[in-house]
Amino acid sequence: MIAQLRLFATIRSRLFLKVSAVLSLVSLSVIIAFGLSPISQPTTSSSTTISEILEHPTSTVSAEDHSIEFVKEEKVRRGDYLGLILERLGVDDPQLQEFIKSSKLIKKSLRLIAGSRIRVIVKADKSVEKLIYFNNKSGVTQISRSGINRNFALTQPELSKRRYSKSGTVEDSLFGAFEKAGLDDRLATEMANIFSSEIDFNRDVRKEDKFSIIFDANYFAGEFINLDKIVAAEYVNAGESHKAFFFSSDKQPSGYYTPDGKSVKRAFLRSPLKFSRITSGFSSGRMHPVLKKWRAHKGVDYGAPTGTEVLSTGRGTVRFVGTKGGYGKFVEIRHSNGITTRYAHLSRYAKGMKSGKRIEQGEVIGYVGKTGLATGPHLHYEFLANGRQINPTKAVMPPGPSITQSEIPEFMNVMQTHETSLRVLANTAIVNVDYGE
Repeated sequence: MIAQLRLFATIRSRLFLKVSAVLSLVSLSVIIAFGLSPISQPTTSSSTTISEILEHPTSTVSAEDHSIEFVKEEKVRRGDYLGLILERLGVDDPQLQEFIKSSKLIKKSLRLIAGSRIRVIVKADKSVEKLIYFNNKSGVTQISRSGINRNFALTQPELSKRRYSKSGTVEDSLFGAFEKAGLDDRLATEMANIFSSEIDFNRDVRKEDKFSIIFDANYFAGEFINLDKIVAAEYVNAGESHKAFFFSSDKQPSGYYTPDGKSVKRAFLRSPLKFSRITSGFSSGRMHPVLKKWRAHKGVDYGAPTGTEVLSTGRGTVRFVGTKGGYGKFVEIRHSNGITTRYAHLSRYAKGMKSGKRIEQGEVIGYVGKTGLATGPHLHYEFLANGRQINPTKAVMPPGPSITQSEIPEFMNVMQTHETSLRVLANTAIVNVDYGE
């Protein structure tokens, strides 16, 4: 064996001499062709035969090392259930399956949403160490082994937050402006909700309107999970600035407030639809599109696709749910201070809608349709004060509750910090936001 190794070393040395000689000739020809470089000098090589005994290294990894982990991941598809996803992942862990069947919290915590992800960490012996569900809406749920007996336990790990800030200018629509700024549509919807009592985003948006927002995003182990909430926002509509700051404390309800501590939310929303267009305004006389007669139009029509969510503009109690002549499918809600709102031509009602039901502001009460005397899908909305129909787009809406006196100092500290950031943002060029690492 030693002799063979010596022979191998000698052959390797001779082979090196031949290769060196060839390289030397190539180098010389390059020097002749291009001239001698002042920093390049030819070198000579000598060889020495070295004899030594080589031993095979001892392997430190066992073929059955169970500390090795494999990571597999699947996206949730429509119609998926947990067992089907585990089958696609090739997971066959009886202990995990038994835990899933026996745990009462599993069904509640693992409500599968299409597009979300399920990741499993599997040992070499095919046993599952962890199952992690990345829910795009509610966060992260984890099933993992713990304790001496290595039993499974269900946990919801705490997420870390990162704060982002953005600004932009409206050219055609709020959604278009957010898209140009690299922001998610959900942030545009949230901003519209925040200012829904002050701005009707169906009719008040103007070209060159500006927005600035500060918002949080949730992360788990460095991975982006979902958007959290807007913590401060400014929308400049037709030159008028509207600001909102999120504030919450033990003594103050969570919500958005103006710089002087008043609630941004008023008693009634400016519109019962998040986004649509006004197709017919409040009028003392117009040509009815179906009856072909001149008659008063004591409400506002909002054109929108069938199935669009209809929101209650204020807190109140359902007074009527059902079909009512030319109104078609119809809902009437009674509010405080003698105010009543009506919603007509619905395609269907929200689940659980019935007379006497308590309704919160912004709650879905039905869906746009074209029932009754309607030529196309739209919502007919009426606003009544003491039984008299008035123009809802011009009605003066009372503000909601303000910051309590004892909470004002804390609120002012939070607000002033965010307001400084909003001023800086107003003069910042648009740069796309990257939620990743």
